[in-house]
Amino acid sequence: MLMSCRLLSLTSASIAVAAIVASGSAFAAKKMTYEQAYSACKTEVDTRVPKSGADYEIQRATAGGACMKKLGFKLKNPSEF
Repeated sequence: MLMSCRLLSLTSASIAVAAIVASGSAFAAKKMTYEQAYSACKTEVDTRVPKSGADYEIQRATAGGACMKKLGFKLKNPSEF
C-alpha cells in the first residue's frame, strides 16, 4: 500500500512538472512584437466593429485598445484603429 502511494505521488509530481514546462513553452511562443499584435488586433477590429455609424471611431479605438491590452501592449495612438 505504501509503495502504491509513493508511486501515485511520483506520477502526480511528474505530471505537474510536465504541465508547468509545457505552459512556459506555450507562453514563450505566444509572445509577439508590437507590430504583430497591432496587425492581429486591426484584423479583429475590422471584422467585429462596423466602419460606419455615428460613433464608429470611438468604438474602433476602444476595441483596438482593449485587444492590445489583452495581448500585453499599450496602444501608442488610440486613433490608429
